[in-house]
Amino acid sequence: AYDTLAGQPWYAEPSEQFIQTGKELPGEPHSSYHEHLFKLRKVRERMFTPTARAIAEERLRYLDEFFERLMAEWGGKR
Repeated sequence: AYDTLAGQPWYAEPSEQFIQTGKELPGEPHSSYHEHLFKLRKVRERMFTPTARAIAEERLRYLDEFFERLMAEWGGKR
């Protein structure tokens, strides 16, 4: 959400380079989706307790579904 406050788009298709390395191409916008792919997907791995990992797993599923639906709507499929 901070990305949009900083003037970045809430969604932009990531480049193949970003997907592979986490590094954007010159001029590639850094969207909330980029943040989800590169940082937020790794949060559960950094949790110390089983409860924290379970909460992080549930939140990751929620975000995965959110972006899946968003991309479907964006592409006119939903």
